[in-house]
Amino acid sequence: HSSRYLWPIGFKSTWKAQDSDVLYESEVLDGAAVGDVGGMGEIDGPIFMVTVKMAGQSPKEFFGRSAKEAWRNALENDKAEE
Repeated sequence: HSSRYLWPIGFKSTWKAQDSDVLYESEVLDGAAVGDVGGMGEIDGPIFMVTVKMAGQSPKEFFGRSAKEAWRNALENDKAEE
């Protein structure tokens, strides 16, 4: 946590809708430590990751330079598969 970043590196949260079997996990990663993920290149700052876990399927990971971007990527993919 700093004046520039609200969530500290390592922050994790989970969310599951009551009417769904989909589990969403979000995590803040250290961009300098993880290198190039999600085709974003190396980032000096946090990388936000949302992992979507659906029953009977392999987990899918989505990345963003902001929490909003990571969640948007995950939810857009979820809608495209419906």
